[in-house]
Amino acid sequence: MLDHLADSTIAMVFVKDMQGRYVFINRGYELVHRVSRESYLGKTDYDLFPKDAADAYCEADRRVLDTREVLVTEERRTYKDGAHTVVVVKFPLIDAKGDSYGVCGVATDITQRIDAETRMRMLSAAVDQASDMVAMFELTPLREWRIFYVNDTFVKMTGYDRADVIGHTSRFLEGPRTNVEESNRRRALLARGIPCRAEVAYYRRDGSIFWVELNARPLHGPDGNITHTIVLYRDITQRRIEEELESLEGEDVISGGVYKRAYFERVLEGAAHDARVNGRMHGVVSIATQPLADVAAVAQIFSERLRTADVLATIGADELGLLLRYCSLAQAERLTHELLDALDRAGIRASAGVAQIDPATALAAQALQQAREARARTNSGGANRVGASE
Repeated sequence: MLDHLADSTIAMVFVKDMQGRYVFINRGYELVHRVSRESYLGKTDYDLFPKDAADAYCEADRRVLDTREVLVTEERRTYKDGAHTVVVVKFPLIDAKGDSYGVCGVATDITQRIDAETRMRMLSAAVDQASDMVAMFELTPLREWRIFYVNDTFVKMTGYDRADVIGHTSRFLEGPRTNVEESNRRRALLARGIPCRAEVAYYRRDGSIFWVELNARPLHGPDGNITHTIVLYRDITQRRIEEELESLEGEDVISGGVYKRAYFERVLEGAAHDARVNGRMHGVVSIATQPLADVAAVAQIFSERLRTADVLATIGADELGLLLRYCSLAQAERLTHELLDALDRAGIRASAGVAQIDPATALAAQALQQAREARARTNSGGANRVGASE
C-alpha cells in the first residue's frame, strides 16, 4: 500500500538501509533518473554516483541517523536532460523498539519554480529601471482594484513609499483637478476586460500636481476571468503645462511682456516639475517698488537684462514676480542686484527677495513665499536691497 502511495507522487522517494543500500525507489525516481528499480536495489551511492556526490549523500545520511532529526537540503543535480534544483528531505526510519533501521528521502524538483522566480526577478529589475511609472492591481472580491506592485519610478514620482501604497486603491493620487467620475468609469471598464487610455491629473504626497498619460490593460486568469490590471503612467506634465500656458498667453499679458498671476503660477509649476525630474535649478524673485512704479516702465528696464525664457508678472497689488530659469540661488541673487541697480538709476526704488526652485522643492508656491519672506527681511534696511532665502 505504501509502495502504491509513493508511486502516485511526482516527487522522488527512496529508502536506504543502515548499510546505505537502496531498498526502495518509487516510480518518480525511476522516471527522473531514467533507471529501473531493479538496477538500484541492493546498491549503495558509491555504486551509482561519482565519489564526491556519494560522499555528500552518505554524510547527510549519517547526520540524520546520528541526530534522528529531519534534514532539509537544496541540491543542484545534473540529470540526463540537464541541471536541476532539488529540495531533499531526509528523515530516519524508526522501528517499534525505537531503533533506527534506515533512512527515507523525498526529493522534489523545484527547477521550474526557481526558473520562474529568476525570470520574475529579471522582469522586476527591468521594470524598476523603466522611465515610466508602472503599477499592477488585483481585483478583490469586493470588485476593487488594489495595488500589489509599483516600480521605482512610481515611488520617485509620487513621493509615496511602497508600504504606503501596496494594498490600496489609486484614489490617494486623486485631487482637485482629477476627474473622479472618469476615474471610476475606467475602473469599471477594466473590470469588464476593456483596456483604457486617458490623460489624468494626479497629486504627489507633497500636494504638487503632475499629469500622466495612463494606459491600463486588464489581465485574465486561467479561468478566463479578469484578475489583474497592469497600468503604465507616462509623465506628460511639462507638455500639459506648456499647453495651458499657450492657452493663457494671449489673455494673460498685461503689457510689455508682463503676465498676470495665473500665468505666473503655471510657469512656477512647470519650473518645479523640471527641477524634480531633470535636476535643474531656477530662481524666483519677489519685487516691490516704493512707491508702486509703472509696470511697463519696469518691464522696459528689465527687458535688456532678462532672457526670453525668464518670466515677469504682476502677482499682487504692489508686487512683481520674476522667474529666472536655469539659475542657481547665487546667480539669481547677482542678477537681481543688477536689476535693482538699473531701477535705481531710473529713479525707481525697490526691494527684492530671492529663493530657489531645486529638486527638493515640494511646491512652487513655497519657493515664492520664501522669496517674499526674504524681501520682507530687507525692508528694515531701506529700498534697493536684495535678500536671499535662508
